[in-house]
Amino acid sequence: MKTTVDANLFRLIWTTVSREETRYYLNGVSIEPHPEKGALLVATDGHRLLVAYDENGHCEEKIIVKLPKYALQECKHRPVKGSSRTIEIDHEGSGNAKISQINSSGEFSDVLTVYDVLIDGTFPDWRKVVPDMSDEPAGTIGVAFNAAYLKQFGALGQEITKTIPGASPAFIIQKQSGGAPTIIRWSGVRHIFGVFMPMRFDDKILGIPDFARLPAPQEAAA
Repeated sequence: MKTTVDANLFRLIWTTVSREETRYYLNGVSIEPHPEKGALLVATDGHRLLVAYDENGHCEEKIIVKLPKYALQECKHRPVKGSSRTIEIDHEGSGNAKISQINSSGEFSDVLTVYDVLIDGTFPDWRKVVPDMSDEPAGTIGVAFNAAYLKQFGALGQEITKTIPGASPAFIIQKQSGGAPTIIRWSGVRHIFGVFMPMRFDDKILGIPDFARLPAPQEAAA
């Protein structure tokens, strides 16, 4: 049995893969069948989560896939019109992954084979941390985020712009309420979203600080 997904989507979702060895099952991208067609790619480090939908992917059962850095670099689509790259994972045979280039006429050419790419573990139910934004009333809510993670989401937006037609590096943070997770979406991209866990913060600093509420000083009479 083999799973096939878009190589560039895999590379983008890898942004939030965990480096923590104790939770080894988070050290790769989870690939699972979409209920209708295609495949879902998911990665999380416990603080951030990214999900992508590969409509043209093929997946029949959940697997967790890890790739070394040099292989991730080969996953990036080259700027040739009509071309793309795929990853094919043989998860009932060799346990290897083959990265292939597809040109505009649909012809395949092998790029790289990576050995032993599967992680034997159970990926957590990521849907439990995705907030339901459908019934949330409009309003302004203060939220604190890790600046380093925001920077990484911004960098991911730049990569998305380079490889996904019509995409923009701009991203929006959709907040639900209280300390609930938030949704990250990129302009022009319908098949990738992120989930960001807020941090604890001092809620007394919300709004305009008191020193800015003081009246303007009166000018001295001439």
